[in-house]
Amino acid sequence: LDVIGSRLGHLGDDDRNLLLHVAFAEPCGPGELAGIADVTALARLERAGLVRAEPDGNRLVVGLAHPLYGSVMRAGAGPLERRAVLGTLAQALRDTGARRRADVIKLARLAVGGVPRR
Repeated sequence: LDVIGSRLGHLGDDDRNLLLHVAFAEPCGPGELAGIADVTALARLERAGLVRAEPDGNRLVVGLAHPLYGSVMRAGAGPLERRAVLGTLAQALRDTGARRRADVIKLARLAVGGVPRR
């Protein structure tokens, strides 16, 4: 935890928030994160070695560069923060159309734990 914490501890609030959203959403497309941050912020985290983006057919899939980053980020989120993040992600996935078969299951998982934005 100390090693991972030191790797993530320097993040500003916006980057930490984006990384937290990726931790709960991964794997996800950049469109699912568009309401949280722009592609420039994702690219900054990619350059820092915190997130990865890989092609998957015709889409780009974003995830954390190391699984422990997600464990630490999710464990550090309080219940209200977790609920807000999951609600935001559920709404973002709905907004993108949730067209893929796996999106329906992911949407259900996110919606159960979160409160959608109004």
